[in-house]
Amino acid sequence: MNQTIHFNTGRAYTAEGQPITAVRIDDTRILFVDHARHIEGILYNRELNQRDVMYGYDYEYDGRMLCGDDYLKLMDIAREIREAHTQ
Repeated sequence: MNQTIHFNTGRAYTAEGQPITAVRIDDTRILFVDHARHIEGILYNRELNQRDVMYGYDYEYDGRMLCGDDYLKLMDIAREIREAHTQ
C-alpha cells in the first residue's frame, strides 16, 4: 500500500482516543479505517490529509460500501490495516 496516513482525532471513543488510518486506493478513492469504532469506508475526491479525511468521514460518508470483487479487495486492505495497527 502506498500513500498512507495515520492520525488520532482525540475524540473520546476509547481510552486511546480515535485512531484513524487512511490509504489512497486510486486517483479518486480513499479507504479509511476507524480503529476505535470498527468502521471502514470509502471517501471520494478527497485529499489524503487529516482535515479532508475527517471532513469526508463526518459529513459525506454514508456507510455504503462497494460490492463484488472490489469490495473484497478493499476489505482485505482494511484487514491488513487493522492487523498492523494491533501489532
